[in-house]
Formats: sequence, C-alpha cells, structure tokens
Amino acid sequence: DISDYKEAEKVRAEKELLLKLLAENTVDVVCLHETSGRLVYVSPSVKPVLGYVSDEMQAAVFTELIHPDDVTLVSNVLSEVLETGEQQHVK
Repeated sequence: DISDYKEAEKVRAEKELLLKLLAENTVDVVCLHETSGRLVYVSPSVKPVLGYVSDEMQAAVFTELIHPDDVTLVSNVLSEVLETGEQQHVK
C-alpha cells in the first residue's frame, strides 16, 4: 500500500532530521565511516575539539588520525564491531 510506504518514509525522514540535529549540535565529535575506515561524515563539533573543520576530515582514513598508542585498541574494537554487528563505545 502506497500510503504505508509514504508514512514510513515520513517517519524515516523525521528520525534522520533529529539525528542530524543531534550530531550537529553536540559537543562530542560524531563520525561515520565506511568499513575501510574512510570518514564520510564528521560533525561540526570537530573544530573546537580537534581544530579541523568537518570538510578537512571527510575522506580521511580515521586510523591515520588516532594517536599511535591507541591504534591497536581502536582497531580491535572496530574488528569486533564488524564481526558481531554490535555497537561499541571507546573512551
């Protein structure tokens, strides 16, 4: 039914807008990357936190931006996420 499809699209668009508002107005840096590590989205909060503007960071490979002491930890977490599909948080 086309009306169900339209309603689902409306709900999806509303959720997408809310997520965008959250990502663009939080003080945390929010990134989205491909499984290759290439960044496809970096929130504007990256400027005050790391000194870069979002556009400078997009298309970078995020592992190149991680402190050498943390690369192993972050790589292990990424591998686990890719294996299990479960969300992980690293502090």
